[in-house]
Amino acid sequence: MRGCRSRRRRDTCLGLIGAILLTCHPATSYAGSDSDARFYSLEEWAPIQTWEYFALPAGLAATLAINLTLSPPTRWEGGILFDNWARSNLRLSSESARTNAANVSTVLLVAVAATPMVVDAGVLTGWVHQRGDLAWQMFMVDAEALTLTTLVTETTKRLSGRARPSGPGENDSFFSGHTSIATTGATLLCLQHLELGLLENKAADATVCGAAATLAFTTGLLRVMADRHWASDVLVGAGIGAGSAFLVYKLHVRQGQVEPAAFRISPILSPDFRGLSFAGRF
Repeated sequence: MRGCRSRRRRDTCLGLIGAILLTCHPATSYAGSDSDARFYSLEEWAPIQTWEYFALPAGLAATLAINLTLSPPTRWEGGILFDNWARSNLRLSSESARTNAANVSTVLLVAVAATPMVVDAGVLTGWVHQRGDLAWQMFMVDAEALTLTTLVTETTKRLSGRARPSGPGENDSFFSGHTSIATTGATLLCLQHLELGLLENKAADATVCGAAATLAFTTGLLRVMADRHWASDVLVGAGIGAGSAFLVYKLHVRQGQVEPAAFRISPILSPDFRGLSFAGRF
């Protein structure tokens, strides 16, 4: 450092060091969504490909075709693990009560599954944030996740041939379609609100996620109470539903958008002073 001993050379060295630090420490960092909703950029989303516009209706058609087939023969009867214990403790005593529980579970299924597409994509993203391009992208991602879940669900039901707890006849108990679809919807709501900050308020977005998870859990619980599924059907359905949502969502949404850095180093070069400036948000 012999060349930096004089005042002028020392100032020049400080300025050079500052420029080097600024180059090595660019004024950007990765963080979550802020009040400007910077995540609302198509640069953060893997674009919907042309083949997906064909795959989505094809998946829906395949699901419908499988669903319309006759119930498979009985290949699996009775409970496993804790199924019998859960049934004896949770099943409602009267037929009318079980029917009501089944009907309520269907209402919850429709509500939770539709909310990501209707409210998140249509209302919040398309109308409130005025991002029609991203609203369509989000709608397609949600539709793909729900379609994948229903296709896997209906295929597994026909292959497993598990009799419902109420007895043989309807051998499509494994796994619970109500639970898998409701869990997919709830997972999409959590991902879109916690990661994208659709309401631009962390507490409000967390509340939406918590409410969605509660409704999905209630849907599965009601299926056991209505004697429509074994507890193991519900648990596996919840796992498949959450997994489908995570898979499709993570394939389309890239993590880590760029925003102003929380800490910045800048050189100061003036006739009277040369040095470094430090600034940050705490």
